[in-house]
Amino acid sequence: MSETKQNSDRQSFIYTFYSYKGGVGRSMALVNIGVLMALAGRKVLLVDWDLEAPGLEVYFREYAKFGTAPDRLPGIVDLLERRGNDRDMNWRECVNRVMFQGGALDLISAGRRSDDYRSRVQNLDWTTLYKDHKVGNYINLLRDEWRAEYDFYSCRQSHGSNRHWGHLHSAASRRSHPNVCH
Repeated sequence: MSETKQNSDRQSFIYTFYSYKGGVGRSMALVNIGVLMALAGRKVLLVDWDLEAPGLEVYFREYAKFGTAPDRLPGIVDLLERRGNDRDMNWRECVNRVMFQGGALDLISAGRRSDDYRSRVQNLDWTTLYKDHKVGNYINLLRDEWRAEYDFYSCRQSHGSNRHWGHLHSAASRRSHPNVCH
């Protein structure tokens, strides 16, 4: 992890989009708010933590230009796999610049969409990642670096309960930073 400068003078805003079921528009709302924040001059990062149903980048395909083809960049699954192999990757290698009329924002996808993406997600051993590779601490470090580098970061997750999501959500609620938990 790189060293980052924290700005503790920021006011805290936590926006939560919640529904117990999928298909109600949480991701669309998340993307729209991210775009609006970017258009207002904020530095924005959107992160796709929905590993089982990835695709946050789909919302931009028709109306924006990507810095790199989304399927060519690593993402969250790749970061977790590397962490599990004790070979951390700099999260900045996963950032894709999304440019649209009047603004831009950064996006980290759920992961590189190789033919074996689904099996890679299914093979993530969360118990080992947490116990042996301290992935909870790693997620907290990611969150802290995102806080320091962006005015606004937002993480998309599935509507189910995910252990890894709890680290981002609970930490975000304790920290002083505009963010969205969804």
